[in-house]
Amino acid sequence: MVILKFLLIVFVVFYVILLLGRLYIRRFIRKNSRQYQQQKDQAQGGERRRKKGDTFVQYKPDEKKNIPKDEGDYVDYEEIK
Repeated sequence: MVILKFLLIVFVVFYVILLLGRLYIRRFIRKNSRQYQQQKDQAQGGERRRKKGDTFVQYKPDEKKNIPKDEGDYVDYEEIK
């Protein structure tokens, strides 16, 4: 009889933990999806504020050329017409 009580208690505790876990996971997912949506809206908010026809320029950083020093020389020349 003691074994049956123990198994019943273990089963009930496991079932309660499973139900609470599902609820917690749902809340966690909803909270994170709301935060993600807010961040996405804020990131796109700047793009939405621009009026139609406005010019928007995105600057790219200059890319440095990696040329080994032993690979030829730079020759300065002058164009003659």
